[in-house]
Amino acid sequence: MNYRLPRTSVDSLAKATEERLIREKMAAARDVDMSMQAILDHLDKMARSKIWWIDTNSQGRGARPAADIATQRLHLAALVKARDLLKKGSGNATEAGG
Repeated sequence: MNYRLPRTSVDSLAKATEERLIREKMAAARDVDMSMQAILDHLDKMARSKIWWIDTNSQGRGARPAADIATQRLHLAALVKARDLLKKGSGNATEAGG
């Protein structure tokens, strides 16, 4: 049987506080002045880092759960597609950006 505790007002308050903090941090990140090339460079670095993380953590004794690896692969796909979209400027993430 699957028993779930009911949501409380404390849960809702904590979630609202967390969402507010996330919105503030994202707004602050939007204010950072970056050139298009700098954005592309950082997306590339993030993708490369993600590739190494996946390779390091997907096998062996210290392997992470398959669900974690799958999530990180989705993050990698999003990074690569965002990079390709910016590089091409075409709005089509299926076109490789190089």
